[in-house]
Amino acid sequence: MSDAEYDELDLLEQEATPATVTSSGRPRRATRETSRYPREISAKTTAGEASGSSSSAKGKAKEKNSKKPESSRTRAVRQRQTKRKVEEDAEDSDGCIEIVRPPYPLAVASLSPSGGKAKKKGFGVDVTDPDYLLTSPKSVLVGMEISDILNAKTWLSLSEDARRRLEDLLPETAFSSYVAQVEDCHPSRQVDRRHNQSEPSTSKNAVRNANGESSQGPEDAMEDVREARKSRGVLDVSVFTDPHFESAARTFQDHLYTGWYTRPHRELVQKYSENIRSGNQHAPWKDDVWGQNHDTPEDDQENASMDPSTTNAFEPLIKHKLLAVGDILSYNKNFTIHGVSVEKDCLVYSIQPKTHAVTVVTCAGTARSLPGQLLVPAADISTSPVDIREIQVESPMQLERALLDVDGRVPRPDHSHNALKCISMWRWPASSAEVYTEPEMMQCILENQLDRGGRELYGTLFYLRGTTNGM
Repeated sequence: MSDAEYDELDLLEQEATPATVTSSGRPRRATRETSRYPREISAKTTAGEASGSSSSAKGKAKEKNSKKPESSRTRAVRQRQTKRKVEEDAEDSDGCIEIVRPPYPLAVASLSPSGGKAKKKGFGVDVTDPDYLLTSPKSVLVGMEISDILNAKTWLSLSEDARRRLEDLLPETAFSSYVAQVEDCHPSRQVDRRHNQSEPSTSKNAVRNANGESSQGPEDAMEDVREARKSRGVLDVSVFTDPHFESAARTFQDHLYTGWYTRPHRELVQKYSENIRSGNQHAPWKDDVWGQNHDTPEDDQENASMDPSTTNAFEPLIKHKLLAVGDILSYNKNFTIHGVSVEKDCLVYSIQPKTHAVTVVTCAGTARSLPGQLLVPAADISTSPVDIREIQVESPMQLERALLDVDGRVPRPDHSHNALKCISMWRWPASSAEVYTEPEMMQCILENQLDRGGRELYGTLFYLRGTTNGM
């Protein structure tokens, strides 16, 4: 064959070779590493390609030096033209061009050995890792419906070995062979226990020692466990819809979200348990925990002294209509140190609507009872025949201090700090309210000298304040 025929065969073979795509997106023909044609032809072709490549390289370098920086618009037009040319070449070719892109790196990384948060160095966390799913607060198990995983369909899709291992974690009530029995503390169980002790043991693994007590080795105990597993039957799949099981599953989600299964928390619990066993630490007393989470009662003298007269105890009473204008507040306190018993009545004359401040009137000096002119409805303090004092208070403590100051027999350092139990409230009965508003009946009351104008005792302010919680 002549040189022209060899060149023609070489061109035909190159056209028959399927095309590939370069990294820049331009198609190119695949080249062979060796040639089956004579060496002189290959050498001639190689020399020609080398000279052509050197000249093209020089031309590109010259063009690069003389080329001006292109704008963003020109660059976009050039990219679209290149893309269109690649698509046209792909349609014209006989073979099928397959563009294979390298896969993106998978986000796989293990948790840090310390159990903390994984460091983000270009990779995430393997969310399918069982250790991550069952310990991390960011697990997908936290936000999904747990019944979509723990159900009968999932259980039946497991292998026999996996089911056998999981059955050991379930109680006896989850199996079909379970029969409810009375507790061991029931009297009938005492009779059965004495009956069983009188009969010889029928267990083939039980061995009697010199004292007559049965002893079993580890292998015998495991054999009994295997027999117990065989006798408990198959798992009742209705356990997955049991409310107790669903509640336990959601509790697991709560503990997973709060981080109770993380390694630092497990180490903290283990350290706490070791300190408890060694005696270096003890659990907080129940009384202390209860006192921290609840308010201190008012009869606690120490805590009551820490609460000054800033709390308006009249406000809840006024809102629930347990204290109103026309009521009488009677103060009674026995000071054994001074040998003095202070009794003093005061009339609720007015109440401030916004601040619930109470204005009371009382007699000056050590007198207990109010004059009769102040015991009638809509009393006028200007008609009082005796000297009276008008006092505005916002708490029972302020009222006590004011009454003791008016009495003048007990110095201020000896005043008590719990005035709620020392003040009682008197009010007209609801059934006689209309009767007592008539002038004739009020005159009769004054003539008969009824105590506190016919009002009845409702109770102390401490008692009345406690009734507001149930309203």
